[in-house]
Amino acid sequence: MAQMTTSARPASLPGLWRRFWSRSNERVGYLFILPSLIHILAFLLVPLIFSFFLSFRDWTRPTFTDAPYIGLGNYEFLLGDRRFWQAMGNSA
Repeated sequence: MAQMTTSARPASLPGLWRRFWSRSNERVGYLFILPSLIHILAFLLVPLIFSFFLSFRDWTRPTFTDAPYIGLGNYEFLLGDRRFWQAMGNSA
């Protein structure tokens, strides 16, 4: 019967290969997360930022190009409106 000899593999990869595979796994993880991040950016952050900047304009016209900048005028109107405070009281 022939004898079979096996050599033990090192328990850990050398430093350079370990860093390479570690970085490769991180890149794959980022690729898996990327579609979710794109959806969050497209459907949550962009409309949120757009509505914030839009709140400083007079948006009573049908086109965006004609909406003049009015500063805090919309917020002054909101804080002076009786229906706003009634809605705040109902929801609080």
